Amino acid sequence: MPKRKSLPEFQSYEEASEWLDTHSTADLYAKSVKFSIAPNLKVIIVDAKDRPIETLSLKKQMSRQIRHIAAREGLSSRRLVESWLKEKIRERLRASL
Repeated sequence: MPKRKSLPEFQSYEEASEWLDTHSTADLYAKSVKFSIAPNLKVIIVDAKDRPIETLSLKKQMSRQIRHIAAREGLSSRRLVESWLKEKIRERLRASL
């Protein structure tokens, strides 16, 4: 399967969420990016120079669930989501080898 150069343009956060639920970002050309979680549980994807590329808003129920799990585990929501993203990225990278 040929690799895409970048994410498609989305009309809404919901459209982006649906696309990400059904597509692998492994099909995109690799770019150096960092992930940051805003206090209101928005995932902000930034490039290597910390410029925002995309912002994904989490649904209210998901935000509440993340906060609940984080509190139960004694973590901030940011640290919990960052650890989940890192874990999933490692899994996907291992699977693609």
